[in-house]
Amino acid sequence: MKSEIMSAAEAAESLGICVRRVYQLIHTRMLPGVKRGRRTLIPRQAFDAYIQQINRAALSNVETAENEAFSPTNGSPIGNSLCCASTLLGGQA
Repeated sequence: MKSEIMSAAEAAESLGICVRRVYQLIHTRMLPGVKRGRRTLIPRQAFDAYIQQINRAALSNVETAENEAFSPTNGSPIGNSLCCASTLLGGQA
């Protein structure tokens, strides 16, 4: 059974990031944390909500990128790449 709280080190391991980054997330209030003596603890519910928020944002970014890549203004899935190449070459592409 999962504990109702987790340490910053446990959160870092679960997220695949360093502990320092977890402290930064707590400091910027993106991830709620509570100081108990020298330890920083994260409520499991808050951690799970943070994971869901990240997943929603990632899905939103993927959908936006797919919509932009195949939009009628681009004409093709590589329309943006051609536009950027043309800009780099001074409109000669």
